Amino acid sequence: MRRKELALYNVRRSNHESEAALDLLVNRAAMFAPLVTHTRPLDRIAEAFSIAASYSGGVGKMVVAG
Repeated sequence: MRRKELALYNVRRSNHESEAALDLLVNRAAMFAPLVTHTRPLDRIAEAFSIAASYSGGVGKMVVAG
């Protein structure tokens, strides 16, 4: 890690920060856009789960919207 000059960020799950996280996503969506690799409508939820479960198509994060 030192030779490659990698930076690691420790992330801790927090069950009480949903509102703050949603606010951040809504107000700074462009910041997170590079993470979202796939989107699917709600009526194709089975396909979304299949893609995510098999990591096919280079899926990173998928947004399912209805």
